[in-house]
Amino acid sequence: MTLLINVTKPYLLDLDLRSESPLPILKSISAVLKENFWVLLACVFVSIICFLFYLLSKRKKAEEIVENKVIEIDPFEEAFEQMKLLAESSPRLAPKPFIFKLSEIIRLFIERQFKIPALEQTGEEFLRGIAKHSFLQQKFEKLLAEFVLKGDRIKYSSDSFLSGDLDDLLATAQGFVEQVRHELNLLKVLEKEEQILTQKTGS
Repeated sequence: MTLLINVTKPYLLDLDLRSESPLPILKSISAVLKENFWVLLACVFVSIICFLFYLLSKRKKAEEIVENKVIEIDPFEEAFEQMKLLAESSPRLAPKPFIFKLSEIIRLFIERQFKIPALEQTGEEFLRGIAKHSFLQQKFEKLLAEFVLKGDRIKYSSDSFLSGDLDDLLATAQGFVEQVRHELNLLKVLEKEEQILTQKTGS
C-alpha cells in the first residue's frame, strides 16, 4: 500500500493564483469628466457669460458708431443736397410726388436741427410743433404755414399745377433753410459777444 503525502514546499509559488486586473496608469475620459463635472460645468457657465458680455459690448459699440455718424450729418448740407437732387431730377417728378419729397426734406431738416418729430406728423400737428418752438415760432411760423398750405393744396387737390408753382415752393424751401442758418449763426455771434462783455464786466 502506497501512502501519498502531499508535501507543501514553501519555496514554490502556488499554482492556484487569483489574478487581479492591473491599476490603470491613465484614467479614461469619462472618468475624468465624472470626477470634474461641477468644475467643468462652472467653466462652461463662465465662458457663456463672458461671451454674452462680449456680444453686448460689441453691439453697444456698433450703436455708438451709428449714433456718431448720425450726429456728424450736417442738416443744412443734407437739406441743400437733397433739394438740389430734387430740382435736377430727370425726368422731373410729377407735382404730387415732387411736393411730398420736398415736404419730407424740410421736415427731416427741422427734425434733425431742432429735435422736433416732424416727419410722422400731419400738417396741423407739424404747425402746432412749430408754434411751441420759440425760435421757429418767432422767425418762421408764417412762412412754414404758407409752405404747408400750398404744399397740401398740390398734394390733395385734383387741380393741375404748373412747373412754376413747384419752382416757387422749392425756392421757398431753399430760402427757409438758408435763413435758418443765417439766423442761428447770428445768434451764436450775439451769444459770444454777450459772454465777452460779461467777462469784461466781471473782471
